Amino acid sequence: MPLTWIRAKRQMRIAQAYGRSWLQGHRRHYSRIQIAPPPHHHHPPQFPHCWSQFQTPIPYSPNAPETNQNRRHNVQLACDRIQGLQLQPGQIFSFWHRVPRPTVAQGFRAGPAFRRGQIVQEVGGGLCLVSTNLFNSLLGAGCQVLERHNHSIDPYGDRRFFPQGQDATVYYGYKDLVLRNTSPSSLWIGLAIRVNSPEPNRGEDDGPGDHPETLALVSQIWGSAPPSHEVRIVSQVEEELPAPEPGGMPGWRVSTRRQIRCRSPRDDTPNPWHTDYETQSLYQPCGFSYYGETGGTDP
Repeated sequence: MPLTWIRAKRQMRIAQAYGRSWLQGHRRHYSRIQIAPPPHHHHPPQFPHCWSQFQTPIPYSPNAPETNQNRRHNVQLACDRIQGLQLQPGQIFSFWHRVPRPTVAQGFRAGPAFRRGQIVQEVGGGLCLVSTNLFNSLLGAGCQVLERHNHSIDPYGDRRFFPQGQDATVYYGYKDLVLRNTSPSSLWIGLAIRVNSPEPNRGEDDGPGDHPETLALVSQIWGSAPPSHEVRIVSQVEEELPAPEPGGMPGWRVSTRRQIRCRSPRDDTPNPWHTDYETQSLYQPCGFSYYGETGGTDP
C-alpha cells in the first residue's frame, strides 16, 4: 500500500475521531486543569481522600538499554501531561486530549509497541503502560467507562503487568481511553514513576533505574470527599485459544465486571452489589513470548 495513501487514511481516521467526540458531546466536558501538590506531598490538601490506586511494574528488556530508556522517557512525557489533572463532577478524562500525538517533534522516542500481532519499534512506544495504569485506577474509583480497548495479543504470559482483561491500549486517532467522573465529588489524578531500591545483582551496563525491580508507574485517585461507594472488579477467563506454534503464547477470551455498592451508614445492613460495567476482551494467540521464555524474541 503506498505510503501517501496510508498517511491520508490515518488523517481521515483522526478527523473522524475528532468529529465523533464533538457529536458525543465529550469535548465540551474534557478536564483541562492541572493542580500541582505542595512540595513533598503526594496530593493537594483539598483532595485528602484516596479513592483508588494502582501500581504497574515497567517491563524490562534485557540487553536493550536504549529500549528501556526510551520507554521510560515516553512514559514520563505522558505523566507530565496528566499528573495533577482535576476531574470535577461530570468532567471527562481523555488520554489523547491530554497527551499530544507521539512524534519526534513532540519529544517522543521510538519504543516497543504491538501492531498486527508483532512487536515493532514505534515513536511513542510504551504509552500503553500509562493508559493501562490509569484505566485500572479510574475504574477502581468508579468512573464511567466511555471508551477502552484491549491489546490484540498477550505475549507477556504470567509476567503481564496488568490483570487479564484490565488493560487499555491507545493508538492516536484510532483508539482512546475515555472515562467520566460521575460522582458528586471532585477527583484529582496523581501519576508518577517511582524508583525502588535497586537489586544487588543489577548489571553494570544497566542505566540507573533500568533494572526491572526498580521502576514502577503509580497512579492514585484522590477525592474532595470520601467515596460514597465500594468497588470490586473481577476478571474471568472464559476461553483459552491455543498457541499457533510451539514456543508461542495462547490467546484468551476474558470477561471483566465491575460491581459497586453504596456505603451503608450501618455496618450491620450492607447494601447489595450491582454490576455497572461489563466488557469482553479478546486476545489473539501469537507466535512469540515478549520475554523470550518459550522461544520468542525480546526487542
